[in-house]
Amino acid sequence: MTKLNQKDSKRIIVDLTMSVEDARKIIWTGKFAPNKPMGEIFDSKELNISQLGWAIENAYSPQIKEASRTLLANWLGQPESVEVTKRFGAKVIEGSHYLEDERENSLMMASLGMGVLISLFLVTCIELIRNWEKSLEIMSRPGGLFAFIIVITFLVGVMYIFFRSVIWPEFNRYKNFRKAYVGEESVVERLRLALDNHWTIFRNLKLPDRKDDLDIVLVSLQGVWVFEVKSYCGTLRFKNGKWERQEKGKWKKVDYDPSAQVRRNAQRLNDFLRREAIPIRWVENCVVLAEPQPITNFDNSETPIWLLPQVEDKAKNLTTRTPPSAKEVEQIIGAL
Repeated sequence: MTKLNQKDSKRIIVDLTMSVEDARKIIWTGKFAPNKPMGEIFDSKELNISQLGWAIENAYSPQIKEASRTLLANWLGQPESVEVTKRFGAKVIEGSHYLEDERENSLMMASLGMGVLISLFLVTCIELIRNWEKSLEIMSRPGGLFAFIIVITFLVGVMYIFFRSVIWPEFNRYKNFRKAYVGEESVVERLRLALDNHWTIFRNLKLPDRKDDLDIVLVSLQGVWVFEVKSYCGTLRFKNGKWERQEKGKWKKVDYDPSAQVRRNAQRLNDFLRREAIPIRWVENCVVLAEPQPITNFDNSETPIWLLPQVEDKAKNLTTRTPPSAKEVEQIIGAL
């Protein structure tokens, strides 16, 4: 048996899906030094290797997990103990911060509304205390107690209506956008793990004709794809050409058809590229469900529907009817 020398015994082979340069740019959102690039806080010792190791297993964001893995492997490999493969994952380009912006706006509006509600409650209590003797005098009159109860009931009703119509909807919007962000993050990370560096992933891409965004766009010599990511709660199915959600044991049609939405988005992207004088022949489309669903509920859809655990395997076999040329890929990436 051949004995390993000390140098060989330290050699580790690591298959990284993010380059060191990209990892250093990822914004750290942990408790040690939040909202700074990971490379900057690692260099300044605000972030250490123990914290990187913790983040690999426990970080909320898949991007932070992978960036921590890359930075830790790079640190261990200085100067000679790590042999890194040449395959980095697909390049990810943030087209916009649509979900983050909407999430923050909803949280801000919910917080503002809650502040108004608490202020109204405190003012009411202070006024009652300041005018307690007068209030007792009013309640002692005939019908006074009844009038006092009506006033208090009216104020409580106004506060309840304000809470239900303003604060609660904004809080729900915040939760929905947060869930959508986590879902997209999971899909993007799985795509990057599955695809090599010949692919480019555009996330939250905004086109000039609309305010909303395209969740994910993939571009390579193997085709151009638009993905619509949905993080619906509850059980879904696609049956008889319709998306339905199970509610209280009954199937009800969903408000927005994800298949129709992703087809429209693919057509929008196709039209945009043609306006840019790029003769793209076909933009493929797919719906990805980020929440667990029964796989047999989506067998009859013409539009491809993927579940989150399927993303990596299916992404490795992406094909298109009319692949773009190398020149067209370069033009598409430049236009987007």
